[in-house]
Amino acid sequence: MKNFCRNYFYLLLIPLFVSCAERESLPDLIPVEDFFKNSETMKYSLSPDGNYIAFLKGWNNKLNVHVRTISGEDTVRISSCSQSDVVEFAWINNKQLVYYVAKTDKDEYNLVLTDINNSNEKIIEIPNKGVAAIIDVLPASENEILIKDNSRDNKVFDVYRLNLITGKKVMTLKNPGNYTHFIADHNGVVRLAIATDGVREAVLHRYNSDEKFTPLKITNFKNIFIPQYFTADNKNIFAISNIGRDKKVIVEYDIENNEESRVIYENKSVDVDEIIFSYKRMTVVGAKFSTWKRETVLFDKELKYLQKDFRRRFKGYNVELVSADRNENYLITKIYNDKTQGKYYLYDVAGGEFTKLADVAPWIKEKDMADMEPVSYLAEDNKLINGYLVLPKNVEPKNLPTIVYVHGGPWLRVEFNFNKVAQFFANRGYAVLLMNYRGSTGYGKKFWTAGFKQWGQDMQEDVTSGVKWLVDQNISDPDRIGIMGFSYGGYSALMGLIDDPELYACGISVAGVTDLLYFLESVPPYWEPFRKMLGEMIGDPYKDKEMLIENSPVHNIKRINAPLFLAYGAQDSKVNIRDIKKIELYLKSKNIPVDTMIKENETHGFKNQENKIELFNRLEKFVKLHLGRAR
Repeated sequence: MKNFCRNYFYLLLIPLFVSCAERESLPDLIPVEDFFKNSETMKYSLSPDGNYIAFLKGWNNKLNVHVRTISGEDTVRISSCSQSDVVEFAWINNKQLVYYVAKTDKDEYNLVLTDINNSNEKIIEIPNKGVAAIIDVLPASENEILIKDNSRDNKVFDVYRLNLITGKKVMTLKNPGNYTHFIADHNGVVRLAIATDGVREAVLHRYNSDEKFTPLKITNFKNIFIPQYFTADNKNIFAISNIGRDKKVIVEYDIENNEESRVIYENKSVDVDEIIFSYKRMTVVGAKFSTWKRETVLFDKELKYLQKDFRRRFKGYNVELVSADRNENYLITKIYNDKTQGKYYLYDVAGGEFTKLADVAPWIKEKDMADMEPVSYLAEDNKLINGYLVLPKNVEPKNLPTIVYVHGGPWLRVEFNFNKVAQFFANRGYAVLLMNYRGSTGYGKKFWTAGFKQWGQDMQEDVTSGVKWLVDQNISDPDRIGIMGFSYGGYSALMGLIDDPELYACGISVAGVTDLLYFLESVPPYWEPFRKMLGEMIGDPYKDKEMLIENSPVHNIKRINAPLFLAYGAQDSKVNIRDIKKIELYLKSKNIPVDTMIKENETHGFKNQENKIELFNRLEKFVKLHLGRAR
C-alpha cells in the first residue's frame, strides 16, 4: 500500500511538471529500424586467463561471435551464421569457445566448437532432433567438457564427456528417465541430479561417479530448492531456496547432515534470484534481485568498494558485473537504465582504469527516450499489482491513447530497463502500461502460485484493473486503448478483447496461445517430465478440460468485435496455425478489421531482425488507424 500511495502521489504531480516540459519540443520520430534492428554488440565475456574478450556482433544481419585481445587489437570473427543469430556462446578454455546455432527453423540447435583464430571448427551434431547444453567446462581438463543431450531419447538428457580434439562423446551417466538437471563439483564429478515426476522433485546426491544417487532433499515444484555451486571443499552446496518461507533466499546446505546450515542472504520484499560466485575466492560474494529495479548486494569488502566506485562514476545507471577472468584481474561491467540498452566497460583492477568497449545501440539517444516510472494499483480483490508506466516525452499525461503491454511467460516479470516496445510506442505519442499480474515471478511463492489455473481469469482481471486505474487517473482516453503482447501476452490480448470488449479499441497478438489444450499437448519431448506441473499451473487436460476450453481464445472468437492484428511463426510448435486462419476468416466474415502476418522462418515469437522490423512497421499503421494519431 505504501508503494501505491507513493506512485499515486507522483501521478497527481505529473501535470505540474509537464507545464514546464511542454515548453520543450517533442523528440523526433525515431525510425522503426532503430528500435528493432540487432544490437551493434552484446554479451561480452572474458577468457579464463583474461587475455581475450568474446562478444556478439552483427555480420550479414545476424549476430555472430567475435574475439579480440584485451588490448583491443586483432578482432576476429569466429562464426559465420547467415540464416539465424548465434543464440549463446561460452568459453571452454583460454583458446576455445563453443556456440549454439539453430540447425532448422524449429527450436533445435547444434553445438559448434572453435578456437580463437577461427580454425578447427567442429559441429557437434545432435541426432534425432536433439538438444544439447553444457554442464561444466572442466577447468582442470584441457581437452574435455561435460555436456548433456537427448539424442538417445528425446524425452530425457544423458551426460557425456565431449572430446574437444576429436569431437567424439562418451556417455558417463545414462538417464533412468526422470533426471532433468545435473551439477558437477569443482573436480568435474557430477554429484547432484534433479529428478522429477512433474510435481514432486528430488535433489539426488552421490560422493563419486561410482556410487548410485540417493535422495538428499524431496520437495515439490512450488517449494524451490535449486543447488547452484559446491563450496570450495566440495562438502556443502550453495542453493536458492524458498522452503519454509515465502521469498527465495541464498542458503548454504550441509550435505553430510542433510540440513540447511545458514541463510547467506535474503530480502524481505522480493525473491533473491541470482548468486554471484567468485572463482578466485571460491565462495558466494553477492546476490541479485529485483525490487522496482535490478539490485546487486556484494559481501566481499574489496568488491563492495569497487561497486561503490562504479556507482559514483556512473550515476543514474544500473551497474552490473557481467564477466570476470578466473583471477579477477579484469572485470566487464554493463551500465544501463530505462533510456539506453547499455554500454560495456572493461575495468583493470590493478590500474583502476575503465575502458569503454561498446554501446549496445549507439543510434538510440537517451535524451529522446521516455521515463519508465514504477507504479502500483489494486486488483479487484485488493491484491497489490506492481508495474511501470511509460509516458510520451514532453506530452501532457491526460487522455492519451494507450497501449497495455502484457508480458509473456507468464512465469516471468517485467523489469526496469530499456523496453524496446514501450519506448517505440511512447516515441509515437502513446502511453504504455506494463504490469506484473499475479503469477509473475519475483514477488514470492504466494504471489506466483496465485496465478495457477488462472489463465483468462484472475490473471486477466489484474490486467483489466490496470486499464481501469489508468482511466480513473485521467491518463488514458477510454476510447483509445489497445492491448498487446507476445506469447502469454498475446493470449492475454485475445482474452482481453473477448472478456472486456468495452475496454479495448483494438488488440495485437504476437505468438499468442489460442488453444490451451493444444498448448498442453504440444510440449516438446524433453518437457515430458513437467506435464503434471503444467497441469497444476495451467490446468489438467482431463480434469479441467471444460475450464481450459472456456478460457481458450479459439473457442470464443464470436465474442471478438474489435480490430485485431495476428502475428505468428509458421513453425510455431505451441500454436496451431489453423487456429489463426480460423480467427481471421471469422472476423472477415463479420467485417471486423483483421490484419494477419505469418512468417515461414519463425518459430514461437519473432526472432529474426527483418521480421521484427516488418512487424512494427505494420503495427505502427495498425495502431494509428484504430487508436488515432497520437502526435
